[in-house]
Amino acid sequence: MARRRRGGEPASAPVVSLNRVVQYLLPDQLVAVHKHAWKVEQDEHWLTALAPVEPELLTRIVAAWLRQAFPGEGEVLATSLDSGELAWEGPVSPRWGSDARFLDEHGYWYNLLPYVVTTHLARADQLSWGGQSLQLRRVADEQQSGEMISWPPLVHGGYPWSLLVQFKLTTYVDIGARLHLHVGVRLWEKALKRSRWGAFDLKTGRRALYLAGHDTWLDGKPQVQVFVPVMIGHSWSRDTDGWQGATEWADSLMVSVLSDLSLSPLPAVGEVLADLPRARERGVAGFVAALVRRPQENSGRGVRPGVSAQDRAQLFRSISGALPFLVPVEPTPRNSLGNASGRNQLGRWKDLTAEKRWDAVVQSLGGPPTVWVFHQTDEMKQAVTAALHHEFGGAVTVEAVLLGALGRPLDLDGRLSREAVWAAVKRRADEVARAVQGGARGAIVELGWNRQGGSTSPDDPKGAIRLGLAKAGLVSQFLQPPDDTEVVNAENHRVTGAVRDLMRQLGIMLDWPRPGLQGETLQETSLVALATIRRHSNRRGRRQYVKTYIPVLVWMSTADTRLLVHYPGATEWTQYREAATRLAVADETDWRQNQAALHHWLQNRLLRDVLPQGRTLLMVDGYRTRDWWPWLANKYVTLDELKFGGKDRMCDPVPDPLWANLRIMRILPGDSEETAQWFAPGREKAGTSQGLFQLSARTFLSAQVLPSSTKNFLKPGHSKLDKPGKQGWLPRLMEVAVLLNGPDEDPAQWAAVAHHLRLMASHHREALMLPLPLHLAAALEEYVMPVPDEELEE
Repeated sequence: MARRRRGGEPASAPVVSLNRVVQYLLPDQLVAVHKHAWKVEQDEHWLTALAPVEPELLTRIVAAWLRQAFPGEGEVLATSLDSGELAWEGPVSPRWGSDARFLDEHGYWYNLLPYVVTTHLARADQLSWGGQSLQLRRVADEQQSGEMISWPPLVHGGYPWSLLVQFKLTTYVDIGARLHLHVGVRLWEKALKRSRWGAFDLKTGRRALYLAGHDTWLDGKPQVQVFVPVMIGHSWSRDTDGWQGATEWADSLMVSVLSDLSLSPLPAVGEVLADLPRARERGVAGFVAALVRRPQENSGRGVRPGVSAQDRAQLFRSISGALPFLVPVEPTPRNSLGNASGRNQLGRWKDLTAEKRWDAVVQSLGGPPTVWVFHQTDEMKQAVTAALHHEFGGAVTVEAVLLGALGRPLDLDGRLSREAVWAAVKRRADEVARAVQGGARGAIVELGWNRQGGSTSPDDPKGAIRLGLAKAGLVSQFLQPPDDTEVVNAENHRVTGAVRDLMRQLGIMLDWPRPGLQGETLQETSLVALATIRRHSNRRGRRQYVKTYIPVLVWMSTADTRLLVHYPGATEWTQYREAATRLAVADETDWRQNQAALHHWLQNRLLRDVLPQGRTLLMVDGYRTRDWWPWLANKYVTLDELKFGGKDRMCDPVPDPLWANLRIMRILPGDSEETAQWFAPGREKAGTSQGLFQLSARTFLSAQVLPSSTKNFLKPGHSKLDKPGKQGWLPRLMEVAVLLNGPDEDPAQWAAVAHHLRLMASHHREALMLPLPLHLAAALEEYVMPVPDEELEE
């Protein structure tokens, strides 16, 4: 199965497509495909199943895949396959264990449990949800996501939707793994129409059709029906009539393999898209099919995303009853240190007098700033100008200019390659930078552009404008022009929100965070955040255009009013605004690939700059940072024993007594999809609650109140079945793990600091997803992603 590179060295075969075909064709027996099984000179397991599959069937699949994946040489390899070379071992007993380090070297059992659960649940009786009976079907993909959807779809106002259920096994630093049940809604396209060019316009990017066959499979036996997401590619071209879109199967290899096996070939994309209701209800060419609808594209009609706490509670009980081998855990107790008010405890910016606002701005920036307003409408120019003067207390000089041609679409000349987009972005950025003269520090840009149903258009100029302003030393905030019904003035919430977000980017703070612990204030402590942000790079490598990663440190203090940033490659700590603009034009080095340099940089910054000032709380966003600092991962962490270095060689830090000043918390935010959804169990109805919940001695869960923006959403005690048109809010818990604690200190006090810091933003009244320093660090990413994150042609 091995292919050889040009130099003759062996490499692994690209078997992702083979694994998807196997999952699709053998849904009843198959539990999991192990991704790394086809490495050269490695004898590893490939499949795990509840019952053995005939080797002859597997050989037929592999042979068909070889013929299509490797034209020419694949035919020779296919004829030489011997089904006797495939052998099942077992039965085997999973080592679930109670320790978080129960995983074997390759994590097979970690991936296995969600598949076992979904296999059993697909065979179970129908689930009960609010008087409805639902049948869940498995979804097979290479991500091994443990995903299931209800089928047939429910319909509201002509809009089809299904219940989405996912199972994810999650480990913790000091307790055993737990299986999380995540519940949501899968929205399907109601129908599609052809564009005036005769093509189905699916907008920018790739979309997925969920397909399931009616017929029996390779062995002639009925199988549990499984959905497989088959990607649809969408390409763009431009002529005298404008942009044109074309659709086709992106998984062409899978289509070819199915045809080779003489099964029902996949129907043509156009045949399915032309009549989606028929594809869902009766099927097309032997397949039922549904096209995923992006939540942003709902436009407020039909069915909205999300379910309620009551729905999650009911489904949790129903699934627990259907799978008696799963044992629900008891609710996590609340920790008293986290029982702060659900509202921001800092002084209200809007309650300050103009004089005090002036003082706060001048103190943060050293003097009144100049802000440019690039406008497209007179009413927005007047509203933003008035809001700037009011929010800044008059400590601002406003330069209003017409955006004009700077806001026109990027000049792509009909080309959509990444190289063409990059070149267009840079040309426009240089044009914008030349247009800004003087010592301005920030800009608000009124930019109206067709986002194509929630996605960014390839020729959207926003990223280029932001990059150009950064080259001129300006941070920027964007505003859509008003619609016909909107009243725009200085009090408009979009206008004031944009102005205050610009103030955040300028580093202006009304008050500094001082989390209260048991009635006392945390004094003389540095609050440092470490996050790893990503950027699109144009450096050439195995793939011409890839994502690169840059760690950033944000420093605050309870006894200081500065807000400083440092990152690898920087020569010094800089103010937040300067760091944002410098990151936009920084070298495109992928620092994550040079771990030794990163560990050296981090130790130097802590030992030389931060720890000499006293006690320091380092909050780390573990989602990406653990890739280059593996000590943060559950598998490698050593509690209260700091380690640096790679997975194979972790070592103690440079000896220095200053390390005694360091405390470390790992933060996993709700949007990382690793933390659990939650509900507060009640006697009659489930609801939501807030506070800091103690899962174990070192692991805590932070839950904040529902934001005011959800006041018109589905209420926690209501059901999605009764009000499908209401959007549900899907809160996830923020996980806090105290990895490095001081002697005789309560780890809960540091977790409480992180919990309180979610309510410590000067200009934002609601709870943040992350503690304030981490929120500021993560927000720097908007300055290092000037190119749309879309699937453009290579």
